[in-house]
Formats: sequence, structure tokens, C-alpha cells
Amino acid sequence: NGDFFKYKILDNKIIVLTLADGVGSKTCDWFASETACEKFTEDCELMLHKNFSENDLLKICYNVNETIIQTSGNCKGMLSVFSAVIWDTDKNFLHFINIGDTRIYKISNNSISQISEDETQAVIMKDKQGKLIISDGTTVVRTGITNALGTKDFNVDINKCDFTYGDTVILASDGFYNCKSSFETDILKSRSEEHTSELQSH
Repeated sequence: NGDFFKYKILDNKIIVLTLADGVGSKTCDWFASETACEKFTEDCELMLHKNFSENDLLKICYNVNETIIQTSGNCKGMLSVFSAVIWDTDKNFLHFINIGDTRIYKISNNSISQISEDETQAVIMKDKQGKLIISDGTTVVRTGITNALGTKDFNVDINKCDFTYGDTVILASDGFYNCKSSFETDILKSRSEEHTSELQSH
């Protein structure tokens, strides 16, 4: 389905989580997402050490973007949306990055909230002749992404979020959070059941 996930623990200290979803309307969506996660993780391993800076993370993101742009052959022109969480386990906060319509959620005190912002806009659909597509008397509108890895005008922000004992972060592609309207409720229920199971086992 074009999704790829990878995580890495660096020096038993820094945890890197990545999720990418290749843009299906472009070529090689599966390879775009795999490349994004693999390259980001590889560069983190090379560049991130104790007291790393947000500039380090920016450099890594732009390296990943350039790698995808430079892909040649049948996969030239591929794109991917992307999320990453980087946590120095000595700190009570984490850095997170979100590009496109992947999402990052945080669970704290049995409450779930989306901490990333969707980089999307409504797009009015037209046919090949440029005429509006109408369905049941209504203009067809779809959500299009406004930012992705693999574009020349790519941009990214490095964000921070408090992260303390008992908190949870979740990375999700649109294939997950859109599959059911009860996604957030289901996640909370699953987490609650997992914690109950852990308590019963002790």
C-alpha cells in the first residue's frame, strides 16, 4: 500500500521512529516511502549525538529530500509524505517532524490529541477537458497534499513536544486514521487494554 515504517535506537539513548507513505498518483510509491525512512534513519545514525540541534535534523530532512529528487530510472519523480519522532531518552521532550498528510498523535492522561498539522488543501476535481466533475449534483472535491519529500519547493519545520512518563506517541498514515471514524477512540481503548494486561501480569 505504499507505506513503510522503521525505527532505530542510537547508542542506547536516542530513539528514532519514522513512517512514510508514498504518493500513489506518482511512480514507485513503495520505494519512495522506503527510501525516506531508510535515508532519514541512516543520516540520524551518522549525524545525531548527544545534544544534537534542530539544525542537524533540518540538514537530515533536506538530505532525504535531495536523495528522493535524484532517484533516476523508472522511479524518477516519486514523492512521499513522512513523519518522524526523535527522542533523547534523557530529556522530557521529543522532536517531531511531519510532512504532508501523515499524522502524529500523543496520548497523555488517557487523552489523545493530534500534535502534527495536516499539510493539505481542498482540490476541486476536473476531467481531462478541464470541466468540473459533478456527482449527484455536487462538485467533487478531494483533499490534496501541499508538501512532500521529492519536491523542489519542499519545506519542513522541526517541532518539540513534552514527553514524560506514561505518555505515548503514535505515527499514522491516512490509510490508518481514515479507515474508521472511531480511530482515536479505538487507539485509546487498545492502549487501555494493553496497560490492563500488563498490570495483571505483574
